[in-house]
Amino acid sequence: MDTFKNVPTANIVGFGSDGCSVMMGAHDSVASRMTENFPGVTIMKCICHSLHLCASEACKQLPRAAEDLVRGIYNHFKASAKRQAAFAEFQKFFDLDVHKILRPSQTRWLSMMAVVERTLEQWDALHLFFRDQVLSARLTSAEWILDTLRRPFIKAYLLFVQWILPKFTSMNEFFQSEKTIITVLHERMCQAYEELLLLYPGAYWPVRPWLYLKEAYVHRRPLSEVDPTAAEGFTPLEHLFLGVKVRNWLETPACAAHPKLVEDFKIRCRNFMITGCQELRKRYDFGNFVLKALGWLSPATAMSRQDRPPSILQLARAMPRCVAQDDETLERLEEEWRKFPSLNIPAMRNQELIKAPDQFWHEMSMATDACGEHYFKVLPAFALSALAVPHSNASCERDFSKINNVKTKIRNRLVTPTVRAVVLSSQSMRRGPADQCCHSWSPAKEMRSRMTAATIYRTATNELDVDDLTFHD
Repeated sequence: MDTFKNVPTANIVGFGSDGCSVMMGAHDSVASRMTENFPGVTIMKCICHSLHLCASEACKQLPRAAEDLVRGIYNHFKASAKRQAAFAEFQKFFDLDVHKILRPSQTRWLSMMAVVERTLEQWDALHLFFRDQVLSARLTSAEWILDTLRRPFIKAYLLFVQWILPKFTSMNEFFQSEKTIITVLHERMCQAYEELLLLYPGAYWPVRPWLYLKEAYVHRRPLSEVDPTAAEGFTPLEHLFLGVKVRNWLETPACAAHPKLVEDFKIRCRNFMITGCQELRKRYDFGNFVLKALGWLSPATAMSRQDRPPSILQLARAMPRCVAQDDETLERLEEEWRKFPSLNIPAMRNQELIKAPDQFWHEMSMATDACGEHYFKVLPAFALSALAVPHSNASCERDFSKINNVKTKIRNRLVTPTVRAVVLSSQSMRRGPADQCCHSWSPAKEMRSRMTAATIYRTATNELDVDDLTFHD
């Protein structure tokens, strides 16, 4: 707990991390200790890590040959400039862009999206190139790659991955945003989950197509109660929608001649979606009241008389570290919430503020009437505290990447204050104009005023008392 020695414990309202047992386990984990030491703290698993794990588990339902193919293609080119130059000639022959073959990640399945798209883009050129390699170089690896490229259902699986993975990657990218988006987190997760269960109709289908569950089965119960494995809700395989490209490819003679393999392909794809939905349901609590109620703090909802709840006390009691729980404070909070839609504050008409919940509630905290009295004393502070609950640690990982770029093997004796100063300097550069760089940057007047002997030539402070790795002769 020494980590929080300079942080007022009352300021700690939430904790977010990936879902490993060390961080989120039920016993003797960081989350359990946070709950023990800070009662009422809101614990959140990183939604980005959860989405990655969902996609990784779902991809295990697909044949390993598809993944081995893209890895084998990359390995064939990675260490040979001669092969890359030869392949460029085949790309020009097919009038394709001369793009490099991308490296598949060893751990991140969501990063495979770009690799799959590049492989499909260069499919014809790759097919002809490896045919030439088999005849000229007579390599076993090239023979295996060519044989795999000739299998029509391998391309079908890659087309399916190209269609289905964006449903995970788009959410992952959205939740990595630096903006305050926790007010729409639950809504977006519900939309994504339902999208995996259902699909809107297409004009080219004779019947209403769905992913793998029937519409009536999903819509007659809450999403938290939908069982992704319920066989009675399954759509017949012939009506299973797997994307337009997959549908067109399965109708080609190479695939249509093997109905048993087509059926096996559709079953595997359905198992992919079943596993993805199971993992999503396991890793995200669709019945969590706090996650759902945080949407009330969206400016549009808070100002709407139809969409907002009449009382905010239930959310205030569910997040006790965001607002004092005495009767006087809660009564004041409730009164401010009830009168909020009837007020006519100029900031409420600012569309840019409405899109940014944190800026909106900050403006509400500063809003005053004609006499100079603040409209609100509790509601904006509660909203800002609730919006501070972390839902993703993507921002922290960006900082770790910056630190790794600063503290390299050559500069491994940099102490923590120095590393922190370099990272903060980099962030300061980015706050300026878009064309600003280290050559054109000029320190502000306030920065110059702080450059005194006491600041620059400090010899011993508590800040330097850190556990950094040092080497001795």
